[in-house]
Amino acid sequence: MTNDQPQLLTIDQVATRLQCARSTVYKLIKKKGLPAIKFDDMTRVDPERLSAWLSERSTQKNADVHWQAYLAERESGGER
Repeated sequence: MTNDQPQLLTIDQVATRLQCARSTVYKLIKKKGLPAIKFDDMTRVDPERLSAWLSERSTQKNADVHWQAYLAERESGGER
């Protein structure tokens, strides 16, 4: 392995970067397509792919979709 390759991140490191719980990182991998690499019982994330994934989600189109989903969930939750 050469030093020019990025070091893969652990789930704890990803959670720290995203300021969320480990369980949230696993949910993002499973349900939202966060790119991860699995080795037996270990899961790792390439930091460059994490950055690209986050950039994709910060576009206006995605923000609008998430906002609409939030509003729909709020309405269906019966908030008064």
